[in-house]
Amino acid sequence: MQGLAEVEGNQMKIKDASQKIERDIGPLSKEVTRALNINGNGNGNGNENGGEGGREELFAQVPGMHGRDYGYNSSDMESLIGSSEDMLRESLSLTMETEQIGNVTIDQMGRQREQLQGANRNIIRTREIVEQAGSILQEMSRKAFKNKLFLYICVGILIFGNFWALTRLFKKS
Repeated sequence: MQGLAEVEGNQMKIKDASQKIERDIGPLSKEVTRALNINGNGNGNGNENGGEGGREELFAQVPGMHGRDYGYNSSDMESLIGSSEDMLRESLSLTMETEQIGNVTIDQMGRQREQLQGANRNIIRTREIVEQAGSILQEMSRKAFKNKLFLYICVGILIFGNFWALTRLFKKS
């Protein structure tokens, strides 16, 4: 992960990766070193077979338990340690890859959230415009009704005036 951050050039990610390595790998490394050197440095936990107690703790029933050899030699031990280191590296690699995928997913979700918020704002604006359009249409409908009513009244008055004029014309003749 630290390598990815350095390639990316992001100082914050580099610092974060370094802290994660110190936090996650540091204690494991110290524990392995402690287990391998448990009696080699003479810290006196009562085990009399040298550094074998630490190896027993790390690799149960692997070489040299109480001075006996169960068919393993030092190259087998190195092979087991190398295999364990490879597994730890692979695990760390998978963890970093998973974290990277998680970060990408979180970034995508953040962008989607922004898009949804933008869409929500657009919907709110659209509703406001529709409400304004509805009120404008109602006002136009009222005006049209008033104009229509005025025209009907004018037509009615003209028709009444025509009948009145015709009746007077026929009465005089």
